[in-house]
Amino acid sequence: MRRLSLALALAIGLVMTTAVTAGAQSNEVCAFLDGRLSLAQGVESTLCTDLTAGINRGHLTSARALELLNAVRARLDGATENAAASLLATIGTTVNPAKGDLPAELLISRVLGVFTQSDDAEQAMADAAREVDALHQALTRVAQVYADIGVDLASNVQSKVLRTEFGDVNLTVGRVDTVITATAMALDRFERRLDRSLGDVTGMQSAVMDALARPSFAGAESLPDALIQYVNAQIDGQQWASIVRSLAEARGRAN
Repeated sequence: MRRLSLALALAIGLVMTTAVTAGAQSNEVCAFLDGRLSLAQGVESTLCTDLTAGINRGHLTSARALELLNAVRARLDGATENAAASLLATIGTTVNPAKGDLPAELLISRVLGVFTQSDDAEQAMADAAREVDALHQALTRVAQVYADIGVDLASNVQSKVLRTEFGDVNLTVGRVDTVITATAMALDRFERRLDRSLGDVTGMQSAVMDALARPSFAGAESLPDALIQYVNAQIDGQQWASIVRSLAEARGRAN
């Protein structure tokens, strides 16, 4: 009984410590929004709420959020304010469990990448906003494909056991986020290839499975073999074709 009580106390302590740490991290983000980012007050307030919820859920870290906000701030002026507000609002909507409950890494990495490609702040912000919108839609559709086969979590649930023919898999927020992000990144890279074919579903599936086997991005978690095998058995690549085509259309590359 004493061992059980001690274990329970340690578990409660860990949860409380995690909650306090997440709270402190989100406070840093909200303080930045309030004091260093010149957007409309209503926009900043909503972003504070959304990003705080996303950090608490585990969809992004405060460090990554602050990296994004600093990059936006460096390019923010009267000509870029609307596009900046749009892309940040989309990212906030993405990570808030009450709105999107999706990971942010693909969106953040793309914004930072677009910013490094142009010295024209107005053009870069507009391009980043368009990419964020297209990739947000791709993330949403990828997540739905996985939800249809049980690789998902309700917004108020931190983990669940997925029973598969390859063994039981413990799904956590980090693992589900890794599956969704790795898949969306693989489809995005596939679409941007010069030699890609929009009908090559085998190539799309191969790209996705390679990404799941070796996820490599900020916050990625190693995925258990049973989960990777389950995804490969449930999905044949047909599910990805319309997502890739939508990305191509958004970029004017649908030929």
